[in-house]
Amino acid sequence: WYNIGQLQRQKYKEKDFVSTTIQDSTELNTTKQNVLVETEPQKKNSGKDFLLALQFLTRVRMLCAHPLLVDNHNVKVLNEIVNRRGVQRLVKDSPKMGIVLELVERFRKDGHHTIICSQYTSTLDLVDFILRKSG
Repeated sequence: WYNIGQLQRQKYKEKDFVSTTIQDSTELNTTKQNVLVETEPQKKNSGKDFLLALQFLTRVRMLCAHPLLVDNHNVKVLNEIVNRRGVQRLVKDSPKMGIVLELVERFRKDGHHTIICSQYTSTLDLVDFILRKSG
């Protein structure tokens, strides 16, 4: 169990976090109602509502891994962030990332190899980036 980081909480509360996935707040309310209440899969908008809800949940999962994943930052942007704020700040922005890196370091010190799996290659890219910057 861990609490989300400050940047994660801030991103989650931002209006555009939701609106970048679902364009209109009324559409979000309709989507919530349709996905949670709808029992007939043949309804007119059920496929669209399901996809919108799935997109939103995917963004929340990415946010839980690290807030920068939601913004689709590339390596150049990550280098700029590390130069300005330091790699430790990048780790601090996601408690989950901190735990993963702590475990990798512990296993490395004990002479073990580690395999990290994720449904998102962007998460693995970020872990790789942070490990390389950390030494």
